Amino acid sequence: MTTRDLYLNILEREPDIEAITKYGCVERLPTNIFLRLQTQLENSPEYKCMNIIPSKNIVEGVRNIYMKEMGNIDGGGVYHHSKLIAAGFESFEHLQQELQLEYKQMFTTSIYTTINWTQSFNYKYANYYHLVSKYQPDDNETLNRIALASDTWRSNYTETFVPAYIQSDNRLPIFNELINKCIETYDITDSKYIVYSNADILFCNDFEKDLNNTVGLSKWPMFSFRRDFHSIPQCLDKSNIMNKGKWFSGVDLFIIPVQWWKSYSHKMPPMYIGKPYWDLVLRHVISNSNESVDYKIAKQWDIPGLNAHIIHSNNGFQNSIEKTHNKKMAIQYFKSHNIPTVFIF
Repeated sequence: MTTRDLYLNILEREPDIEAITKYGCVERLPTNIFLRLQTQLENSPEYKCMNIIPSKNIVEGVRNIYMKEMGNIDGGGVYHHSKLIAAGFESFEHLQQELQLEYKQMFTTSIYTTINWTQSFNYKYANYYHLVSKYQPDDNETLNRIALASDTWRSNYTETFVPAYIQSDNRLPIFNELINKCIETYDITDSKYIVYSNADILFCNDFEKDLNNTVGLSKWPMFSFRRDFHSIPQCLDKSNIMNKGKWFSGVDLFIIPVQWWKSYSHKMPPMYIGKPYWDLVLRHVISNSNESVDYKIAKQWDIPGLNAHIIHSNNGFQNSIEKTHNKKMAIQYFKSHNIPTVFIF
């Protein structure tokens, strides 16, 4: 078994970056290390509080610390730390210090570049259409991250995997409208796929090959939880992304069969990309069930290691009309499915 196998089976979550650094993520562990790590996890404070349900006040306190120190909310982190604090294994003060240290490691660079939005592809044999909301950022840090990401897209494009950018005119688009406009603009037929990603998502090497090898993709959407890096990854092989990136509970990459979208899109509320909650709701629509709403929702449709992301300061969780709208839509959706949302709102 691997480090990832142990964490998923014992703690029901992805391994943290410290464990990945020490043991790797997806390489098979020697028997002695496997047994030692198994014992550590089974004796850990986290394992002892697996069944604890933290109070609403504790969850709110943890969320507030994430907002103050990171400018965003990691649903997996809230879930994890809330239970530790409720069980007395951690304090709000310790969490705050931990996040302050992490924030100091966020990506910055003085190297300025440009985004290559050029599209000159033959779409005759296209099977996968890569959809990105095309816009020009107003700060150099964001511009650099998107430019780096666009280089990884273009290195993966082939005659069957092509760009399908949609101009956003520097406004946040509604996800549903963005998908529909892409289908219409590029005349995408029902048997094809839309690969949606945020503009700063880096693709792994052999991206299309991994999609082709994924069982079940022909009829149902898939996605990939992103892996975060504090600096530009030196290698984008899947194994390197898994072994050196930090798992994050949000999803910035979806692979959607057009036929599925036409059959199920009416279940997806109109929500803005670039703001919280829309990806969580879409994952629930994909799961097509009454799963509990936490960071693991629809995890069985995750393709690990497809994408990497450079950590940065994030204004997505700051109050705005779009965030308020998304929150309202998400609450309505989950209430209509009789699903508790303690870790989300």
